[in-house]
Amino acid sequence: MRKSIIILGFIIGLLCGGVVQAGEVYVTGGVGASFATGLAPDGTWHQDGLPADLDRSALGFKGGAGLTFGNFYLEGNYVKLGNVTNHASFVDDRYYDAINHHVTEPGHEYASSVWSSMQVGELVVGYGYQIGPVKPRVHVGAFGGTHRVDFNDLATGKLREHFYQGMIFGATGGGGLCVGHGISVCGDVNYYHVLASTKYPMVKDVVMPTLTVNLTLF
Repeated sequence: MRKSIIILGFIIGLLCGGVVQAGEVYVTGGVGASFATGLAPDGTWHQDGLPADLDRSALGFKGGAGLTFGNFYLEGNYVKLGNVTNHASFVDDRYYDAINHHVTEPGHEYASSVWSSMQVGELVVGYGYQIGPVKPRVHVGAFGGTHRVDFNDLATGKLREHFYQGMIFGATGGGGLCVGHGISVCGDVNYYHVLASTKYPMVKDVVMPTLTVNLTLF
């Protein structure tokens, strides 16, 4: 959390540095439904050859500030990308063939649960064009933040017994439509792809449709 806030603070500092050249300054916030479309390879926090109850969807949210430059805009946000949970049977890595997706020596299965969460600061550049009452827009950018993977052995009755926490960096892009001026409502679909990471993140790709409200300050 602290590292993501530091990254977001740096992004907002960049935005404030461009105020004198900007057309409008606005704040933005909204909610969305995140869906993990890409996971780490088989054998990392999930084993496709064993029964699993994998939930890839969760509630996400974002908030930040932006500047407009004619039809272009620069925006920085804190984004909570939701959670992924996996209640499943596992075996030790030495008993699992991740290439062919099957258990090599039955009888060593155990029940466990895994929780994965991601939060990032993003900086995006976008372009929007007014067409009647609506403004279609697209954006691309980069993000950096943290991930955490909690896991436990259900047989012991101890929840969230262990965890890994590390950094993630990647690229983002998306687009949508906005309605209104001064106070505008936007519907977007955002895509996040992890390019570099530490400490074995479970999720590699996230799609997150969002509904946001933008409030122009000046």
